[in-house]
Amino acid sequence: DYPPFAMTGYSQGGYVVSGSADNYNSSGFYAYSAFNDITGNDGWHGGAGNSTSVFHFSANSGGCIYDTSKGGSLGGNSGEWLKLELPHKIVVGYLILKQRSGSGVHHPKDFKILGSNDDINWDILQSFTSVPYSTTGENHTVGATKGYKYIAILVTRVQGTVAIDVVITEIQYYGHRENDLVRLPDPTNVLKYPHVALTGPGQRGYVASESSTHKPNGIPRLAHQAFNGVTNDDGWGSFDGGYHTTTGLINGAPTHPEVSEQGEWIQIQLPHKLLLDDFTLSVGAESGGDRNQARYPKEFKLYGYDGSSWAQIGSDYSTAKQTSIGQVTTYDVTTTTYYSKFLIIIKKTWSITGEFTDTSSLTQIGEWELYGTEEATPVPIQIGGGNIDRVANFRV
Repeated sequence: DYPPFAMTGYSQGGYVVSGSADNYNSSGFYAYSAFNDITGNDGWHGGAGNSTSVFHFSANSGGCIYDTSKGGSLGGNSGEWLKLELPHKIVVGYLILKQRSGSGVHHPKDFKILGSNDDINWDILQSFTSVPYSTTGENHTVGATKGYKYIAILVTRVQGTVAIDVVITEIQYYGHRENDLVRLPDPTNVLKYPHVALTGPGQRGYVASESSTHKPNGIPRLAHQAFNGVTNDDGWGSFDGGYHTTTGLINGAPTHPEVSEQGEWIQIQLPHKLLLDDFTLSVGAESGGDRNQARYPKEFKLYGYDGSSWAQIGSDYSTAKQTSIGQVTTYDVTTTTYYSKFLIIIKKTWSITGEFTDTSSLTQIGEWELYGTEEATPVPIQIGGGNIDRVANFRV
């Protein structure tokens, strides 16, 4: 979590916060308040005052749009922005955005995450549209591929429809310092991937995503929970409504945006291309009868992305009936292609067979582990400090 402490001022411990607009209406709602680890009626309020003549977001039926005449801009991108300068570069994996309690009209709806190393030239790391309002915080995957000294959120639309300003109660960036743990590709040994237990959707170059999410008791079962290294837990669960009786898919089931294949899906992106030997899936471990075995995929397809296009790997998979929670099954793979992304699209679950008492219309995977060898790619290494253009003179 960056900053790794609650900020009590604009500059602290090498971290510096600023905003395109600050101190909305009353004291206390400063830019650094979005990093003070306090939720509720707190945080950063953009804009200039409580008046329609000075609001920075204009009325719009689909969400208030930023008024470009207010002048907020980073790298040629217009919008209200909140910037964090760090004492070192970080590679952003994901962020959590929290809104204060209430109607949520101030909460960002469309926004971009930007990165810069000179505070002049800015890269768009990720764009988000139609983000829902949340007081508890939702994960938003960034999956940056390099480190940045400046990170900013730039808001272009908020939830409300009547002229208003943006409010961010709390924003938390998650990632790692650039080059703090460099792991070189291993093109020789068959190893398990991801090589780290994921605690968020973007971590160490891995990015996990899903078609939908089940939220029992309001707690989401996100894709990265199928890569957390724990076989006896709930893992990932899809939205309850994707399957029905013996027909499998019902109308309205998700479609993967790039593969154009219908079905609930879970996807993992890797930092290096992988030649896949096999993979394992385990049954989730939620308590309550045989629901986990019933929600296990009965028929699914495996796809890989080679950097330019998607392709189905092998034939369709048909699974055996699972008999216990936490049960692990290995699936063989035959391919000669290295892929940087892998995707499972589920067509049917075991709940449609009538062999289980649970008739849930969702699917659930406790853990997904991939085994293979990474692609041999050249990796530049600098030994020692100083000017990288100079050649070091040393003995071995």
